[in-house]
Amino acid sequence: MDINKKLQQVQNDIDDLIKRDLPRVIKREGLAFIADNFAKQGFQTGKGIEKWKKRKPPKSRKEQRRQGRNILVDRGHLRRSWEQESTEKPGQVIFQSSHPAAEVHNEGGRAGRGKGFQMPKRQMIGDSDELNARVEKKIDSLMDKILNK
Repeated sequence: MDINKKLQQVQNDIDDLIKRDLPRVIKREGLAFIADNFAKQGFQTGKGIEKWKKRKPPKSRKEQRRQGRNILVDRGHLRRSWEQESTEKPGQVIFQSSHPAAEVHNEGGRAGRGKGFQMPKRQMIGDSDELNARVEKKIDSLMDKILNK
């Protein structure tokens, strides 16, 4: 194969990687990252994990039954909403959840009826060196396959 054909093939493969493969890979890594954060009950920064604030001691019987459960995973609706609603397009990935509690849990803030209360930040998605490293590792692996054909 002459060098021009080889270079053109590499360019085509890289274009396909960027448009088709990377969004799929980034979405998969991002959703795994979110699931890991739920499992670890904290947000992975790359320098460790910022653990989520624990629940207050239970007052009612209903709360006592929930006490042993992990935070934010009573039924798993919030965790699964990220999987169901995050989308990929050529050159783009959007992580989103329309779950009513997603934003207030991820960022912290006022929650509840009336005055509500101050919800502690229990971040599950956002800028993270850990997630960036995971994605970069996958990209490096895919690029190696293209360049070493």
